[in-house]
Amino acid sequence: MAGAYPHLTFSKEIPLSPRRTGGSFGSSVKCNNPQEHGKKLQREVETFQETIASQLGGDPSRNLIQIRLSEKINFDEISKHGISIIAQQDELLYLAFADEQQLNEFNSRLAKLSNGDYIIYPHLLYAIDKIDTWSVTDRKSWAINQFGFPTIELFRLDIELWPIGDANSADRVKLVSDFDGWLVDQSMLQLDKVNRDSLVMYRVEVTLEQAENLLNHKDVRQVDLPPRTGVEFSQLNVDVNEMPVNLNDVSDEASLICVLDSGINTNHILLQGAIGDAQSFIDSEDESDQVGHGTAVAGIALFGDLEERIEANEWNRELRILSGKVLTKNEYNEPVFDEKTIESTLFKAITYFYEEYGCRIYNLSLGNLNAPYEKAHISGIAVTLDELVRKLDILITVSSGNYNGTSLSKS
Repeated sequence: MAGAYPHLTFSKEIPLSPRRTGGSFGSSVKCNNPQEHGKKLQREVETFQETIASQLGGDPSRNLIQIRLSEKINFDEISKHGISIIAQQDELLYLAFADEQQLNEFNSRLAKLSNGDYIIYPHLLYAIDKIDTWSVTDRKSWAINQFGFPTIELFRLDIELWPIGDANSADRVKLVSDFDGWLVDQSMLQLDKVNRDSLVMYRVEVTLEQAENLLNHKDVRQVDLPPRTGVEFSQLNVDVNEMPVNLNDVSDEASLICVLDSGINTNHILLQGAIGDAQSFIDSEDESDQVGHGTAVAGIALFGDLEERIEANEWNRELRILSGKVLTKNEYNEPVFDEKTIESTLFKAITYFYEEYGCRIYNLSLGNLNAPYEKAHISGIAVTLDELVRKLDILITVSSGNYNGTSLSKS
């Protein structure tokens, strides 16, 4: 890492053995050599400032710090030394933003600790094991680490920024405005943008050099390849002559379930009369299903176990299906995401069916092969769905287990 990125320097430190004598949340953390511990943290802050100065874009007020703890302490207490915690990666890794004034305040506390002077809440400093930047390596998604950047001249990337403030706050407006301007200055084509309270994402078209610059942008949380659906399905071949001639009418009071997929073929013999509204959220495409996946999923949503239904020849229908087309197809007639972010497409589709019909049950039988669950960073799709579930009080069923790999790379 140091060879590939010369501005990141590392040196081996002598362990100072912070130890805990009792209490809770680190309130009684002790340190064998507080002065040396303070000097160590000061050196790490100096290295942090040098690295931040070499990163691209952003504003001096937005300096992201990684704080690795030697043991768990209370989330709120860390801010008592002048820095603003914004996120927690795991039990021992916190992320904070600090402007120049906050860094100076933090440095003054460390100087007192190094000089042996009295400071308040010293145990909070004792618990800090390492201070570091959010680096190029941290910004690489699982998919980038696995597959690297595409080898073609121009390719698409999904860029996630740190979601500072709320969507309409002054801090967020400044963040988005700065990044918009930076993209223009770098001649990067912006294809889509998502700006909500918990998520700031861009889809851009870039060259390899521009992609490397994105990895070094101080406001970027993650650089990722666009999602791959990984959708595979088979269809049951049933003689239409064995199908019931007259299917029951679906009651107007029937419960609604919305299938978000590749669309639905509404003239399918088993689906006729059970489909409510069908809408396309793919630009320049109608609501029809060109690949068959959405139609197959709608059949399962409506009838459940199809093999049991075939064996019993029983096709009573109790639900009404709504269809939101959120997938298009590629040159191989496979279902794929379109050029917009799936986050913005899903938000638009779910919001539409909720506002128009009050639909509260949604099925999303698709995933992202480029982002298997690693118990770490939460994907933009998950953030979007969680936000909608909380805001609208709805239920979203999402597929799982579509990752076909044998292991997750640690590189």
